[in-house]
Amino acid sequence: MSSHDLPRRWSDTLFSDVFLPAETLEVRAEARKFADDFLRPIAHEINTTPESRNAFRRDVVKAIADAGLYGIPFSKAAGGRGLEYPTLGTLLVMEELGYYCPGATSALYDGQIILCGQTLLKASQKIQDEYLPRMIKGEIVCCFATSEPDTSTDLSAASMMTTATKTDGGYMIKRSGR
Repeated sequence: MSSHDLPRRWSDTLFSDVFLPAETLEVRAEARKFADDFLRPIAHEINTTPESRNAFRRDVVKAIADAGLYGIPFSKAAGGRGLEYPTLGTLLVMEELGYYCPGATSALYDGQIILCGQTLLKASQKIQDEYLPRMIKGEIVCCFATSEPDTSTDLSAASMMTTATKTDGGYMIKRSGR
């Protein structure tokens, strides 16, 4: 299957688009154009190449950043778009990118912007000022790792098997039973 065999969308709008604010429709159109023009031709390759250090698609990260899509969830002060409905815009970007490349959407958008970006928003202002603009511009690639046994990507409180208790010197981490 070549990437050109991937189906194009049947319609420029979805039935639910009638309820979306104008700024969100603009974000959808931008993300869709990016997905059609950039991701569609390389989607088969991205979707079928095993993950490895050497196969990491830095060019996709840069293209997403250059298209301004990493700025969707963030304020202007952080280098983002400063949208009125940033969460809605972010979800529509993920929907449009995921049409061709679900894995790239998860790893290169969700992981970069939602997981790491929203974590950075909880950091000190100094760290935010240094890293958020660089992440939004695609200059750095962020990631996260978990070491919680038996939970994989389910990081809900119910699945956690460790607890952190504040102590004088920091925190005491203990494994708890289920």
